[in-house]
Amino acid sequence: MKPSRTGTCASEFLALLVLCTISCEGGGAPDIRGPAGPGGGFGVEVLGPDADVSMRTDDPGQHEWWNFFVKDSKRGIGVSTIFLNGNMFDVDYQLAWKAYRQDAASLPAPFPGDYVLLQLNVLKDDRKVFTSIRVPRETTWEFDNERPYGRIGDSWFEAVEEDGEIVWRVHIDSPDMFNWLRLEADLEFRDASTAFTIAGGGFFGPIPGGSGSDIHFFVARPIVIGHVRITDRLGRVRLDEPITGTGHCDHVFGRFYSDLVRSYYFGRWEQSAQEDLVYFYHFPRQLDVPAYGWLIRIPERNWARPRAYAITSLFEDSPARGSFGLDYYARIEMQLEGGGSVRTFMERTAASEDWPFQITGIGHFDVDIAGETRACGAIGLAEYGYFDGLTSPLFQFLFSLLELVPWLP
Repeated sequence: MKPSRTGTCASEFLALLVLCTISCEGGGAPDIRGPAGPGGGFGVEVLGPDADVSMRTDDPGQHEWWNFFVKDSKRGIGVSTIFLNGNMFDVDYQLAWKAYRQDAASLPAPFPGDYVLLQLNVLKDDRKVFTSIRVPRETTWEFDNERPYGRIGDSWFEAVEEDGEIVWRVHIDSPDMFNWLRLEADLEFRDASTAFTIAGGGFFGPIPGGSGSDIHFFVARPIVIGHVRITDRLGRVRLDEPITGTGHCDHVFGRFYSDLVRSYYFGRWEQSAQEDLVYFYHFPRQLDVPAYGWLIRIPERNWARPRAYAITSLFEDSPARGSFGLDYYARIEMQLEGGGSVRTFMERTAASEDWPFQITGIGHFDVDIAGETRACGAIGLAEYGYFDGLTSPLFQFLFSLLELVPWLP
């Protein structure tokens, strides 16, 4: 266990700062898009919960996170929890890693465990009512490499077996980044016993040097039950409600995502009782490596039989710019191997994530797989990431301001 450092991976605090530091400078045009394909031999590999123990090593440039998200549409509540074990989004870590690569002979190697973050967001009726992208320096942590378990401060997650079913439990007990509010929550992600990745090297297999790095999706839509409570420093209750909804879980680990990938598209949506769909499209950091991606279909309550379709090309339209100067395309169309296409339009709202390196919003989807219309006008999540934004002067400046925010006694 080691003390954690300040980190960041959410938008709310920067949104406050941007009122004083609005930037008109562009964040760099997105990459030129060309034909792509992951090559032959791909498919879906089904994993068990043992695959989601801690995979992070102590080597510099390693990172890891477990992402848990639940949305209760009936009550209008959403809870996002990310345990970052080696926080790639920490500017100090990025700078230390860059310096070490340039002068490994004389500089100490940055230790990933010195950059840990518990990122928390709670939404009520599409309005953020709790956020934390910072933890006190004295916070301790532990992540187990023999069982699926991790802890930062008094918050933790684990996978346990109950009556033959694997259940992921998430317990949250944390102040917000200003120590004005406290979040207490207990969530159970059920029907989440099966994880999957892309066979033949995982999601980063087509990239040279990508072995040992991966993205695991537990399932696309587990059933989530639990309770959420938010109180202020005077003990007054701001939110106190049960949760019953659907969720999303993933586990990312290995080399810095930003070392492997220059930019990416990601989206997910559910089709009522039919199936869930997830897509990824990566533009490798190495410019001579073709872009590649997959659309993955996960049948409802049949998680052991997901199917992947190669995305052979991607076309972009409707250029736009985020609040922090990140240029992106609001509309994309992906052509699928074997016929069919996926069209996505990203709509930004007050609840969207907006960074110099990432834009996340509501996704509107039209899907046609080999002449079979799977979703027309479906709504889910769409995201574009451009990792060079992590090194932008604006982001580094705003990140440095986090150090000036004192923790109240």
